[in-house]
Amino acid sequence: MKLSKLKAPNTYFIISAVIVLVAVLTWIIPGGKYQTTVIDGREVVLAESFEYVAKNPQGIGDVLMAPIRGFVNAALIIGFVLIVGGSFAIFQQTRAVDAAIMAIVKAHKTSRILRILLIPIIMILFSLAGATFGMSEQVIPEVVHVAHLAPVGRRGKLGLRLVLCHGLTPVSIDATRPSSLTRPSASAARASG
Repeated sequence: MKLSKLKAPNTYFIISAVIVLVAVLTWIIPGGKYQTTVIDGREVVLAESFEYVAKNPQGIGDVLMAPIRGFVNAALIIGFVLIVGGSFAIFQQTRAVDAAIMAIVKAHKTSRILRILLIPIIMILFSLAGATFGMSEQVIPEVVHVAHLAPVGRRGKLGLRLVLCHGLTPVSIDATRPSSLTRPSASAARASG
């Protein structure tokens, strides 16, 4: 069989297979938990506090309910991604983004200052978006837009790096979530416990 004839399985099949596999593993892998404590208003896991607990094997009903529970638990993120994706679809249909990119391309050819500042400006914008409202899922459509830097003489990988490094990295230090500003070490967790 040639590799070109291989097709990736359907996404729903992959998700369903993972759910079933994890449910089967709940029957095999022993249950366990860590103790937690509150440090500076944040619940943290105590290192070396693992203990075995009774298994909680998942049955057919749990497998069937898993997607529903997943949608309910991630409803805010799903809604946000759909709204952002829909907004970008509208921008694509109106060709507003393409017009803005072409204006930048024209300005890039004539302005030495823009040639110097284009990458730092994009880095700052994505960093601010990542640090202020935790932009991570929303970065996905941006990869397509930053890939338009090719007409400016920039490689596609550069656009991908700009988005991923400066859009996702600040999410870990999201300034709008106090819990992300402090990350206590395991020794600090042990000392307080």
